[in-house]
Amino acid sequence: MTMTNIHQPGERTVHHDAPRLYTLDEAGQVLRVSKWTVQRLIQRELLGSVKVGVRTLVSAEDIARYVAEQRTGRVRGGFHG
Repeated sequence: MTMTNIHQPGERTVHHDAPRLYTLDEAGQVLRVSKWTVQRLIQRELLGSVKVGVRTLVSAEDIARYVAEQRTGRVRGGFHG
């Protein structure tokens, strides 16, 4: 009998099929900007976000979409995801 899903205390469970969510700090590191810039992008609806409890998180998909829009020079004016 093999035991699966045994975790040590404090160890995080990783769900490989779940979307990757970044904190504002982490999203800023990915984009190489401050977390305050990430917050402004979210407020201006240029970058999508998700609220989980009191935390604001940004998905890897939203970051990729924002970068692609900047690269292609798409018209700004709101998040349409």
